[in-house]
Amino acid sequence: MRTKLPVKQRTRTLFVLLLLLLTLKPVWAESSLVDRDGGSSLRVVTYNHALLDFKNPLMSVYVPMRQSRRKAAPKIWSEFLNRDQPDVVLLQEIWYHKDFRRLKKAFESQGYVSVLSEDEVPRYKRRFGLRGHGLQVFFRKDKLELVSSDFRPFLDENGEVIRSSLENIKALFYKVKIDRGALLAEFRLKGEPSSKKVTLLTTHLTSRLEEQAVRNAQVEKLAELVRELDDDTGSIVLGADFNISPNFEGALEEDIEGFEINAKQYGVFLDASGMVDSYTSAESVEGFEFTQNRKHNILARRGFSTKPEPEQRLDFVFLARAKAQRYTTVLTERNIKVRRRKYGNRIPLSDHFGVMVDMQL
Repeated sequence: MRTKLPVKQRTRTLFVLLLLLLTLKPVWAESSLVDRDGGSSLRVVTYNHALLDFKNPLMSVYVPMRQSRRKAAPKIWSEFLNRDQPDVVLLQEIWYHKDFRRLKKAFESQGYVSVLSEDEVPRYKRRFGLRGHGLQVFFRKDKLELVSSDFRPFLDENGEVIRSSLENIKALFYKVKIDRGALLAEFRLKGEPSSKKVTLLTTHLTSRLEEQAVRNAQVEKLAELVRELDDDTGSIVLGADFNISPNFEGALEEDIEGFEINAKQYGVFLDASGMVDSYTSAESVEGFEFTQNRKHNILARRGFSTKPEPEQRLDFVFLARAKAQRYTTVLTERNIKVRRRKYGNRIPLSDHFGVMVDMQL
């Protein structure tokens, strides 16, 4: 026959058990960077914001509705960061100080920090024009510790930035000097050994299919940079708008010149850098395959071409010594109201979709 414990003893036993439960650290309270198996995980987003603010045929085929997108960006980012909580956000085409300041405020409200200070972001002046790379890196300050950051321009043998001829025209006549290169940041993972690090890079290659030699040179310089950083002691993550699409078969069916060479450059980079594409290596893929397409993104329907563009995967997250677990396209919603029937009264934040990758380091 089982004997019943006295009331005082039962109360004391329950109190001790409750105290033990309160002192134990629950699994959900652990940092998202620490995996149960002892490894480390990271969630990275790359996104082309398309905020170049010039409407001129000689400048580029601009992305429309810039002011509406610019005003809506802080709220959209605050909601996205609060919901999806990426550890690092890599951005392209944040050209102006005023855009950086707005985004910085939104990111800081969610616990993120930029690797660049306000002094490092260009201010447009009518007399001197604009010069910059348009790249940004934001990271969660409670998860990562910034060790160093640097911008590495793609330079030719004469020490000049490798740009397309159209970009050189912009620099000469419109005082807009685009510094093609890569912004890199090295981090330590909080809660991990000090020797464990991860290096993140972002870049934006020239978009002109007609100037393959320029793109080849940029790809070569980027691969060289990755090899230089690869010291076998940490993971390397590259998030970028490559303006290179590997799925060129559809483009050839539409007889769009340049896409076959374009796709070969993608393979050349993978071979030369030793990195892997998170889309092709991820355990699961969600959302769209492409990141820019006229059919699914109203902002991409511009220019004078009557031929539809093929589905293009222009935005990538490449990995070295890291394993992609989940690949997802993000920021695809048409959630900005506009008074333009041409755009269906609602538009997305950019003409690109974003890419979010969960990875094991």
